[in-house]
Amino acid sequence: MLNFDDLLSPIKAYKKIALGVSGGADSLALMLIVAKWVSKIDETPQVFVYSVDHKLRPNSDKEVAYVIKQAKKLGLKAKALSWQGKKPTTGIQEKARIARYQLIKQAMKQDKVEILLTGHHAYDQAETILMRMAHSSGIKGLGGMNKFSKVEEVKIFRPLLEISPTLLHEIVANSDLRAINDPSNENKDFERIRWRKILPSLFELGLNERQFSIFSKRIKRANEALEENCLISFEKIITIDILGILHIDKQGFNNLSQEIKIRTLQKAIRYIGNDAKPFALAKIEQLSTKMQDAENFKKLTLHKCNIAIKDNYFEISKELSYLPKKDIILNAGEQVFWDNRFIIENTSPKKKINISSSININRADLKDMPSFITSSPMSNIRSAPLIRDNEKNIIALGTHVIDKDKTIDCVIFLHKMS
Repeated sequence: MLNFDDLLSPIKAYKKIALGVSGGADSLALMLIVAKWVSKIDETPQVFVYSVDHKLRPNSDKEVAYVIKQAKKLGLKAKALSWQGKKPTTGIQEKARIARYQLIKQAMKQDKVEILLTGHHAYDQAETILMRMAHSSGIKGLGGMNKFSKVEEVKIFRPLLEISPTLLHEIVANSDLRAINDPSNENKDFERIRWRKILPSLFELGLNERQFSIFSKRIKRANEALEENCLISFEKIITIDILGILHIDKQGFNNLSQEIKIRTLQKAIRYIGNDAKPFALAKIEQLSTKMQDAENFKKLTLHKCNIAIKDNYFEISKELSYLPKKDIILNAGEQVFWDNRFIIENTSPKKKINISSSININRADLKDMPSFITSSPMSNIRSAPLIRDNEKNIIALGTHVIDKDKTIDCVIFLHKMS
């Protein structure tokens, strides 16, 4: 028997929560569980049900209407969302997923909802782990889905991640609701469905949902320990200069274990490159191997970064072509996060400042700069933000403020890596 309070207590403090309900047995069970939970606790959160009509098959609008009707019967607020416009012919599941979360994000913003609950269960977790294993995922990915995460900027909670869908189907069967069957759940053109069909054979061999759940917990525990170790190493061997160039101590890097080397590089390149796309782990592994042979290391580019060796350290800088293109006008008291590396604040009570990349700056423009900046390679100088006053005089470069007459003040500091 499920203990609803144990499942949902992590979100007890939220004032408004939402449920993503498709009409399948899993999400309907989630709706029933949450409705029962809020009926029994004090200071209940306000619950919103969002159901998305993707308009990809006949009668989908009627299915969504059914979900909305049943949600309201349970005393929950409910809203139908619709994916409008021309539909894709390839990558349908992924594009539909993105559209779904975008629609839900807009609805959550309108309703001031803080978190979305989804009906992902133990089989979904097993499928995710197998898919990631097939795609050569690293340790972090092999942990599968997390109960709390962010998807398309939507904060997600998955309370059923360790619950068998068999139990969820029983909950629906014992209610007045009827589950809607989505034909795409049988379509072997989709990778996840192919893995789903294989699960029963694995379960017969003892690799069941409980074993996947245990595996997930242990992998996540190992990943947390490695992350802690990586952050400690980061503090010891990495520095970032006033131009936002990242330096890795060569000897310190060589002394790290292989896994911590790879994780350190992942963090460093993510920070400098400001690239949200998933990394191919193999490329980071190859980079780590090349860096261990420092004598033969040659400058290369990866994920919007330049990686070079300088004396006793490796240097990671931003490829200039990927710097922010548009100038930013910062009014008095405003703050901006520039290229994932710099936080710049205009502390002037009245005047504006202009922030741009330094990509077009020349040596002649730096005549009033201190020697430790002017002696830097121009490629490094040009990767830093340039701050000017209303008369286009340079008042700061990188984190170094050179405003002599103090008529305009600004504060620049490096964004801390995590």
